[in-house]
Amino acid sequence: MLWNIKINFIKPNYNDYSWKALLRKVGLKPEKNLDITLLVKEQNKLVATGSLDGNIIKCLAVDPNYQKQGLMSIVISRLKAFLIRRERKNYFVYAHRNQVPLLENLGFNELVGVGKYPVLLEDGISKIEDYINIINSKITSFNAKKKYEQGKIASLVMNCNPVTKGHSYLIEKASRNNQLVIIFILSEDKSLFSAKERRNLLQKVVAGKDNVIVVPSGNYILSYSTFPKYFLSEDQEKESIRLYAQLDAHLFGKYFARSLGIKRRYVGTEPNSVVTAIYNQQLKNILPQYGVDLIEIQRIEMKGIPISASRVRKLLKEDKLDQIKSLVSRTTWDYLKFWSDQNEDK
Repeated sequence: MLWNIKINFIKPNYNDYSWKALLRKVGLKPEKNLDITLLVKEQNKLVATGSLDGNIIKCLAVDPNYQKQGLMSIVISRLKAFLIRRERKNYFVYAHRNQVPLLENLGFNELVGVGKYPVLLEDGISKIEDYINIINSKITSFNAKKKYEQGKIASLVMNCNPVTKGHSYLIEKASRNNQLVIIFILSEDKSLFSAKERRNLLQKVVAGKDNVIVVPSGNYILSYSTFPKYFLSEDQEKESIRLYAQLDAHLFGKYFARSLGIKRRYVGTEPNSVVTAIYNQQLKNILPQYGVDLIEIQRIEMKGIPISASRVRKLLKEDKLDQIKSLVSRTTWDYLKFWSDQNEDK
């Protein structure tokens, strides 16, 4: 029985030896990029912990010598209360497989898992089924009279930071070969251009295509909640990237492909980003399990160099607008000129 427990929220300290030792004791790797950490101590001995990364609960651990004393319930309830006070409508937890039964008793629902870790669960007012219903409603409103043949609905997941001729080429390929193309534009505001800017610009670029609809990816498709490694630096363990890529792929196949009738997903070849290349490979391995074909299109080039949004951003940073014009559409070019003028003194 525990007699003298102290519970504190602290600013995460990656160099805290006792915290890292406890995580490793239960088979977890300490993570960086955490917002806040909860420590539960008995007589100055760390016996349980949990952390928050945005609306994600992670790094959950209870010392094996202090199991079955309600410590995990204390950690979860305190972290959930913290999120609720900040008006989070939904929240996620990354857990080890053996933690799932307890988390389900505490109100979480398992979404998907990859082996023993990571397993992704969610709780809150809004759930994945609610989000899929919203997307379904948008598609119905987009073209209520059309009925689509089996296998003729495709999707793309894009950041478009910003939209390039490479994106347009990929969309054109999908549009010509499918009755309906659903583009999930990333909702995360972790890019040079905001989610609103990217979404509005993409909608203008595809405005002339009556079989292409643009919808937000939300918290469930290539988001910081489902694939945090995608938004961090390229200098990461490849095995960790692979696991989270698998989780995101399973989530897309299990929920979105099945519910929306998606049978094809298009991606461009990836010659530069290690993270995206691993992600594409996992999509290729996993999506067929859900009846979805991954269509990989060779990236188009300009003067022997693949067109990419990262190349455009680099030229923007170097103030070489004249070199960007051949890489983007007129719509994007006009916006980039406006954006550059607005940000000139920032």
